[in-house]
Amino acid sequence: MNNINAIKFLSEGTSTLSLAKIGIPPSISLEYSYNGIDWSEWNFRCLTINQALYIRGYNSEGFSYSIDDYYSFIIE
Repeated sequence: MNNINAIKFLSEGTSTLSLAKIGIPPSISLEYSYNGIDWSEWNFRCLTINQALYIRGYNSEGFSYSIDDYYSFIIE
C-alpha cells in the first residue's frame, strides 16, 4: 500500500477510539478509513479498532491549538 497521509491506529484486540474536546478549540473536519482507500466523514462518535484505523483531515485554518483549547484522542 502506498504511503497514506493520515494517523494510523493499530489494535491487537478490539478497542474504541473517540475524540475529546477540551475547552473551545476551533472546528475541525476529519475522515476515517479501515483500509486506507475508502474514506468516510467522522461524526466524532466512537470508532471500533479491530486491526488498523486511519484518521485524516484537511482544515484550511490548520490544526492550531492552545494549552486550554484542543482535541485529544482517547483509546479504550
